[in-house]
Amino acid sequence: MKQPAPYEIQSYILLAIHKHNAALSAQLDAGDIEYDQLLRSAFPATAYSVIAEGIERSLGEYHEA
Repeated sequence: MKQPAPYEIQSYILLAIHKHNAALSAQLDAGDIEYDQLLRSAFPATAYSVIAEGIERSLGEYHEA
């Protein structure tokens, strides 16, 4: 079975984060949640760079081994 490349994994994680935050935004627009609930439940904007740094680090360690 083929293993996904690290960047494929990263893209799926980022897509999941985007979908999660978009769903929260839709709930806010519909009046189902309050703004403070959105802030508590949303992934932080810095999550993208943190994930990218983790992928880069894992690739670097993999190539060193």
